[in-house]
Amino acid sequence: MRRGLYQYQLVKEEAWKMLSELERKSVCQMLPEPIKKLSYAKREGLIVNFYEMESGEIYKVFTTDCPLIEITISVHSLDKLLDDLRARQNCDHN
Repeated sequence: MRRGLYQYQLVKEEAWKMLSELERKSVCQMLPEPIKKLSYAKREGLIVNFYEMESGEIYKVFTTDCPLIEITISVHSLDKLLDDLRARQNCDHN
């Protein structure tokens, strides 16, 4: 399933648009924890975008300070990256 979603991004986006709000919430509850964390970081403004590599253990992340350069991050390093981005954002706002 992961490979299909990875290869057919446009189809995934169209399918998402067709879901009701209740269906979207249900899907979100089933997402892996790293996807939830990255989605929240995007809503917080810490990152511009991200995508999961086919392996499911590696993510490409685009930060707000370098939106054209992707950072490759493993599941195991994700929390540290997000903590660093939050600290940087807090310094910028102070």
